[in-house]
Amino acid sequence: MMFGGANSMVYTNTIRAVLMLIVAFILLGSGYEHFSEGVHGFLDKL
Repeated sequence: MMFGGANSMVYTNTIRAVLMLIVAFILLGSGYEHFSEGVHGFLDKL
């Protein structure tokens, strides 16, 4: 806030949102093998 005011907060929130989207897609991709047979297949594995 000291160097850019509200404008810098907009940029940092945008960067944070993009990073959260990237991590969300990584998590969805890594969990695909567990749900490839559907929810019932996942529950059977448990």
